[in-house]
Amino acid sequence: MLSSSAFPGPVLVRCGSMWRPLVVLSSAGLACLLATGTAGAEAVRRADVNAGAGAVRRADADAVRRAAGPVPTGVGALTRNPLYGSGELAVSCPGRPAGHGAEAAEQYLLAVTRCLDASWSAYMRRVGLPFGRPGIGIMTKRGPICGKEWKAPSTGRYCNRYQWIYVLAGKNAQRDPANPVTLHLLAHEYAHHVQNRAGMWAVYSTMRAGGAEGGLERNRRYELQADCLAGVFLGGVWRSQRRTGTQWKRLMGVIGDSGDDTLGSRSHGSGGNRVAWLKRGFVSASPGMCNTWTAPAAQVS
Repeated sequence: MLSSSAFPGPVLVRCGSMWRPLVVLSSAGLACLLATGTAGAEAVRRADVNAGAGAVRRADADAVRRAAGPVPTGVGALTRNPLYGSGELAVSCPGRPAGHGAEAAEQYLLAVTRCLDASWSAYMRRVGLPFGRPGIGIMTKRGPICGKEWKAPSTGRYCNRYQWIYVLAGKNAQRDPANPVTLHLLAHEYAHHVQNRAGMWAVYSTMRAGGAEGGLERNRRYELQADCLAGVFLGGVWRSQRRTGTQWKRLMGVIGDSGDDTLGSRSHGSGGNRVAWLKRGFVSASPGMCNTWTAPAAQVS
């Protein structure tokens, strides 16, 4: 899911040693405010939070510039991007977390985010593209993000302007923090950050040819590419995460049921095409297999 606005990230409140988004305080967070008073709660935007200590991490995408060539421009940024040209994505992540609940989900997703950082930063450096970590917010319920209301059924959002990722760690994620569906969600939203840093968003977001129909097709190509890039990461991490074939089949079932033909939209691709592009990335483990921009229309319907 894509969004862009002038609101960079959540307001955070510190409760003891933990920082939490003010808009999604749990009952424990409310108890903290009642005990300390609002004057005693430190509220900040985009706090520099230790990635292992809380649910939000500041973006360094604008502050960190790797030695890299210029970001591609024009249609070639979509069809001939350097992203497609350097083999497999090297991935190795820690195994499944112990326990369950909101804290376990936060810690696991932040650990996976650090793995995504390491994997994609190394790859982008190899292909000569600039890179910096996105901000990350793990939310326990929907609230205003990216300057807009966060509506169901969306469970993830990437804010292009400020390069922030938000993931909803709802009941399913808290019950099973290592749920492959949540893992795919985070990898998909992170893929939008990769597209952004590769110069794709800047080109895609300004294209107007073809009217409404052309816009929908371009959006599908963008989203299906994110599915494929998510698959690239999943293909590399599946073994180190001790995932099973049964879990893969379940994930395919969920993605297949989350297409435009089920949800009544025409913006993300049919369930069959979402599964096909996810599989393509998973099997190849190579971003070079994710060029949706030159694919036939039938493959991005």
